[in-house]
Amino acid sequence: MEGTVKTYMILLFFLTGLLYGKSDISSEKVKKEEHVEAINVLQKKTIINKGKIELFPAFALSVNSPFVYSYSFAGALGYHLQENFYIELFAGISKTSYKDAATDLPREANVSPEIAVPKFFTDLNLLWSPISGKFSFLDMSILYFEFYLTSGMGYFVTNNVNAPSFNVGIGQKYYLSDWLAFRFEIKDHIYAENFDNILVPNKKPQTSKPISHFMNVYLGISLFF
Repeated sequence: MEGTVKTYMILLFFLTGLLYGKSDISSEKVKKEEHVEAINVLQKKTIINKGKIELFPAFALSVNSPFVYSYSFAGALGYHLQENFYIELFAGISKTSYKDAATDLPREANVSPEIAVPKFFTDLNLLWSPISGKFSFLDMSILYFEFYLTSGMGYFVTNNVNAPSFNVGIGQKYYLSDWLAFRFEIKDHIYAENFDNILVPNKKPQTSKPISHFMNVYLGISLFF
């Protein structure tokens, strides 16, 4: 009887060892499979921009003036210093038409506002792209995109003033190929306007230099060389 018990104990110990060894092997296999899966998901970018020149022709619409519609024809020439960091020379010419408020206010309130009309602007900007990725478009193709931030210094010209300016903006690019992308950008040009004929009751016309914002939405394409 005692021999039989010992035999059973030995067999139980042997089977436990086999099961434990198999579970260790299975867990190692799962870890390896998870590691391989992570490598497959986190793929490197297939579109490389480092060292490329980027040309950006664009059309823009101003979105923050209560008195005028401003349409701008703009363009930029950039050089990609790194994959997610580049420098860009930006410039644009603006055309303006007046909104109804510009004519209604003098007639209804007997006040003639001095309106700033943008004419020309240029900037030297630094751009940083912290986010890039890809998505499926209608299950037909893969589109690559990137999100970027832009900021820089420049010069702004209106009918009243020629002044230094500062700008900040955000944008996105959607790559159609390694040399062509659709580009969307929102940028705020900040400068000091000059108004010489501010009417104050019982006083002579005053001069004012308020901080002004010229916010544009840009749509265009990027060409890479």
